[in-house]
Amino acid sequence: MRRASPALLLLLPTLAHELTSFGESGGQANFPRLVAFTLAFLLVLLLTAYLGYRRARTRGGSEVVWAVFPTVVVAVVGAMILMAALNFQPTGGAQLRLEVSGRRYWWAARYPDLGVTTAGEVWVPVGQRVELRATSRDVFFSLAIPGLGVKIDAVPGQQTRTWFVAKQAGIYGGRETEYVGPSTDKMRLRVLALPPEVFDRLIQAIEAYPGPRLEGRARRGEALFLARCAGCHTAKGTPARGTEGPDLSYFRLRTTFGSGVWPNRPSFLRTWIADAPAMKPGVRMPAFHDLGSDEIEALIAFLEDLGPSGFDLARYGRLR
Repeated sequence: MRRASPALLLLLPTLAHELTSFGESGGQANFPRLVAFTLAFLLVLLLTAYLGYRRARTRGGSEVVWAVFPTVVVAVVGAMILMAALNFQPTGGAQLRLEVSGRRYWWAARYPDLGVTTAGEVWVPVGQRVELRATSRDVFFSLAIPGLGVKIDAVPGQQTRTWFVAKQAGIYGGRETEYVGPSTDKMRLRVLALPPEVFDRLIQAIEAYPGPRLEGRARRGEALFLARCAGCHTAKGTPARGTEGPDLSYFRLRTTFGSGVWPNRPSFLRTWIADAPAMKPGVRMPAFHDLGSDEIEALIAFLEDLGPSGFDLARYGRLR
């Protein structure tokens, strides 16, 4: 038994690794096997400790203490592992799928079943189960949304999964919790929980949105955007198809910009367009000191026309 135990202890975690949310095979179907492996792992550890205790007891003295102490530790740790397994939250049965990808220093977001892409802010219906998948383009990130009970890692080349349900309408603030550079504290994600009927109308409007209908100053802003910004940003209904920066197709709907940091107001946008690195050190967006005030106002007018109209999402602006 003494020879077999180490091999079993190495084998069980290896098999259990295949049941985690890192792989596509993880989820509700694997939950019974996850519990079985956890119980088997605990039993092997306890049996090994018990045999050591019996052996030490025949010898007496301090060897009994060295046998009893590991047994107690193993029992406590094993109970914690079992409780974690029983509280395991499978991701199956979600009514909405949402994918986020960490960049420095912002969150790209996509609804794969709806064909909608955005950044910094996402919309979910109240009372519905949402599956959240996270990944990263370059470095390790970790996203926490305390109000929704979410803590998920974003790992390059992998997708981690969890789920949540927003029980009340409002805005749930999320933020990056691993230090990745000077603007880690300015890498946030705002989750706007909307009544289901409002969410449905919003998605229908987004899907039907053809692109901006520009007049006057906004038309001049489009020309500036295509000349100076289209290499990094996308705007639906225009030739802009950049992927280096956030997708701005529905910028009108956002209550904030800069990855959920600053209010979406012209007074903040003016400073951002002129010198984004001064507001968010390390951001890849360059400063545009050469733009005049009229050109910046034209760009703002263009941005304010991106996305469907008729939605006042700021009314849900109280953080939870």
